[in-house]
Amino acid sequence: MRTGTSYAVPFVSAAAGLVLASNRALDAKAVRSRLEEYTRDLGTPGRDPTFGFGLIQMAGLCDRPAEPPAIKTTHDQPAAAPLNGQSAGMP
Repeated sequence: MRTGTSYAVPFVSAAAGLVLASNRALDAKAVRSRLEEYTRDLGTPGRDPTFGFGLIQMAGLCDRPAEPPAIKTTHDQPAAAPLNGQSAGMP
């Protein structure tokens, strides 16, 4: 196991990216607040010099979209070219 801010930064950056991707209207203060809200406190209660705010919890961090994205389906083209015998029409 490794420790320190150098190892924590990629995880927190990824979490912040997920929060922003789920709600682009958030400002930096709101993202920070959301990250702090989804952090499991470690060590002494509250922020401390050893664990900072604690361990980020990714589950539940992102807002669910209000509505599921629309899925566009088209049937204009066949899924595969029809086969003409074993050589698929090739000489």
